[in-house]
Amino acid sequence: MGISFSAIDLQTRLEVQDLLSRFCHALDRNMTKEWIELFPEDGCVEAPRFGTFCGRAEIARLPDLVREHGKGCWRHYLNNMYMDRMPDSRDLQVEAYCTVSDWSKKGNVVRSWDFSARVGKRRGWKIVNLLLSPVAALETCERPLSMQSPAVPLVADAERLRAN
Repeated sequence: MGISFSAIDLQTRLEVQDLLSRFCHALDRNMTKEWIELFPEDGCVEAPRFGTFCGRAEIARLPDLVREHGKGCWRHYLNNMYMDRMPDSRDLQVEAYCTVSDWSKKGNVVRSWDFSARVGKRRGWKIVNLLLSPVAALETCERPLSMQSPAVPLVADAERLRAN
């Protein structure tokens, strides 16, 4: 990852953003027909907890798997996204965080993935390859100090420190 900004035009950025928004909506709403149109015939999705899916027939199984596991209550969010041109290619590399909330659990985050996709123009923008790498189980991730204890003790600790 370079420090400089990539020179990707605004129109391309908007088109890729639309592609990835459709990715989330089609996946969460079990819209298989719309979902498979986001990938070329030879596209590939690798999600270590679910498996590797290559070709549209295999990729078409993912919305059903998500619906089965999330009972229709999961919502996927892509954020902190950036994109760069691939070396020696017109394709783009897109990196993002993918969080999954479960609305049967008051919208709590239940999954977190590092999203790494190669997108390219294949009769419109398509997700050529996608790797979803799971972030450590949310229960085992280190939490900031502000999340480890209630706010009231933090205020009391601050007042005690000022008094000393």
